[in-house]
Amino acid sequence: MRAKRTNPQPKTPAKAKPARVKKTPSSKKISDARRRRPLLRKIFFGVSVVVILLVGFGLFWVWRQGYVHQAWRSVETSSTNTIDRFSFATGLELKEIKIEGHRYVSKEQLLAATGLDYRKHYSLLRLSGDELKERLENIEFIKNVIVEKKFPSTILLRVREREPIALWQSKGEIKLLDSEGVVLNVPKNASFAGLPVVVGQDAVFHAKALFEFLISEPILFGKIQAMSLIHDRRWDILLKNGVVIKLPESKPEQAWGTLARLDQQHQLLEKQIKTIDLRVPDKLYILPMKDINSEKKAQQPMGEKQVPDDHD
Repeated sequence: MRAKRTNPQPKTPAKAKPARVKKTPSSKKISDARRRRPLLRKIFFGVSVVVILLVGFGLFWVWRQGYVHQAWRSVETSSTNTIDRFSFATGLELKEIKIEGHRYVSKEQLLAATGLDYRKHYSLLRLSGDELKERLENIEFIKNVIVEKKFPSTILLRVREREPIALWQSKGEIKLLDSEGVVLNVPKNASFAGLPVVVGQDAVFHAKALFEFLISEPILFGKIQAMSLIHDRRWDILLKNGVVIKLPESKPEQAWGTLARLDQQHQLLEKQIKTIDLRVPDKLYILPMKDINSEKKAQQPMGEKQVPDDHD
């Protein structure tokens, strides 16, 4: 019998061992340099911190000794002198101050408030409009000022004064009130006899809210003679024809607007009326003049004087 031939298994080659690389002198230098890098970084960081501290301490010492301030003043003075010389050489020097819009404050008072001395020379370039504005608005009657430089040599002051709309009577003194409720002293040589009077020591604290809705009806506001605060809660308005308007504590502006419309449509305030009571919401009670006269005569004993009604 013939023996079967078997294919011999191929022998796998043995794994080659990695060859050892001999370190050359250049590779040793690279590895040494890498090991030295962290040390160099630490040294550099330390030196940087020391330098920063020294510079900071030096600057602080210079500042404490006043050298920085002196240097800045020197630069500022030199710059100021340069601007002044340029202004005077080119004609940009203040020579005139114009004022518009003043009525209660005199021109002399306004010029004095600017702090400018007419005997001195001022560069129009260096004059601060904001400083002039601030000085002028410290005057009691001045509400707002716009400062304009009109080159080459003029400053224009546009003045807006506070406008008194009422007199305030308290503890025997008379003061003025503007629409914002700001208290003003009565200026000399000015008459405000035609203004309505606000009565009550604490009335001034509520005046701004009162004026806001009273002025909204200018025709009706022009008929007012006096305004009285009742128990710090609400207002009684006395008109020039003697009619008393009792305003409600809540939403008085709506009641005032209703009264203005009724007066325009029916000439209500031209009739013989003593009191118009608006204290009840959406209601209007009228007490005619003849009714109150007849009522008082019927109730008044012979020989006794009439006692005026309480407002509230």
